[in-house]
Amino acid sequence: MVVVDTHVHVGLPTYGPIEELRGRMAENRVEKAVLVQHRRDQPPPGNTDNRYLAECVVRAPSRFAAVCIVDHRLTSALELLEFWVKEKQMQGIRLNGTDTSPGENKLAIWEKATELGVNVSVSGDIEPIGGIARAYPALNLLVEHAGSPRVNGDAILELAEYRNVFVKFTTGGLQAVSSTPYPYRDTHAFFRRVYDRFGPERIMWGSDYPPVETREGYVRALAFVQEIDWLSEEDRAWILGNTALQLWKFSDDKLREH
Repeated sequence: MVVVDTHVHVGLPTYGPIEELRGRMAENRVEKAVLVQHRRDQPPPGNTDNRYLAECVVRAPSRFAAVCIVDHRLTSALELLEFWVKEKQMQGIRLNGTDTSPGENKLAIWEKATELGVNVSVSGDIEPIGGIARAYPALNLLVEHAGSPRVNGDAILELAEYRNVFVKFTTGGLQAVSSTPYPYRDTHAFFRRVYDRFGPERIMWGSDYPPVETREGYVRALAFVQEIDWLSEEDRAWILGNTALQLWKFSDDKLREH
């Protein structure tokens, strides 16, 4: 079984270098990861300097894919997204569910992502996502942190009807609404409802490294999926890797890695 971590952050000074992540991945037999540009310590919409992520992908294309942030409020946002995708190998953009473009077409940035064939990693308020999913059925919408139930309650469940909506499951999403220590047993029923609505083929695991290290830790974040007793081995294979492998491209060109 190939394990893919679909939600990690790297880059100084806010987070560590890629080498630290690679060490954690090796310790836990995680083969691939999706580098998601961060917002911490940055004014909205977050860190729009995606060069380090691009360099990490070029250095190890069989291990890493990357998600950029573009300032959707700029009139040049569509051109910037096209640059990062076509010139720097970004495979996704990170957007808040309420993000809109300037000008007449308020969904222009979502439309551009569809045109470019990239995924959207959706954070924050997800109330508009149903409408976006209907408007752009070819656009893969990957909702972060199990739908961020602290912000959205159980709204993620209503999005299951849209086949282009997927759930990025992190234990941090559950921890945020749990009143008990790991493994956050008071939230297991919510996770089961997500599983029942979406099925394992539309759920993918992410660690939320390195913030996870200040909560339950990387090992436990991975163990949560491995230890849920009602999941079959096939379910785990989908959640821990196969779903991600349907959505992200990892080059097999080992000679380029260093």
